Amino acid sequence: LGSVVPHADPPSRTEDTSEVSWVTMYGIFIPEMDIRMVHLQSTNGFVWKTTPARFHVRKDQDALLREVRLMHRARHHQQVLLLYGFTCLPPLDDLIDPEERLALVTERMWGSVRAALQIGCLVCQSALTIAAQVASALEHMDVLSLEHGALRAENVALIADPRNLAAPLIAKLMNFSDASDEQAPARDLCGYVVFNY
Repeated sequence: LGSVVPHADPPSRTEDTSEVSWVTMYGIFIPEMDIRMVHLQSTNGFVWKTTPARFHVRKDQDALLREVRLMHRARHHQQVLLLYGFTCLPPLDDLIDPEERLALVTERMWGSVRAALQIGCLVCQSALTIAAQVASALEHMDVLSLEHGALRAENVALIADPRNLAAPLIAKLMNFSDASDEQAPARDLCGYVVFNY
């Protein structure tokens, strides 16, 4: 993921976020909690540590920085996808698309609720658990006067494979690209009703 600047905070709303240098200076912010996972099977024969992560590519730099700011504000809830920071990914193709890609870096997840519904692996009890966890996250955001703005099945992450009944079912809000702190979270209430339906 490149060099890490520990404990770097995203800019406030009043700071200028148009500078690309901000991206390179504060590319990954790491929370104070330990996010490393120990791997015991190393090809070199010793224990090494790494951070399992998921990349979410975004096309617009200003929108990405706004999303980072809003996710940073909502970060103190266990049902909000943990944001590690953001980074520049290399181009997919040097000839066709030579531009670097900006991406959020979050904790690793299995997939979305939508993906689980498409393969038909959610039972009634799972749906109730997911609904309760999403409601908890929305209540937390309401206290902060934040609106997610796009509460849909594709924007709720499942951390573990829902087909594995031994693993705990953990759902988290993700994709804060439509989030806002400038209005009452009315859309989230409507979105939650539709999501549960």
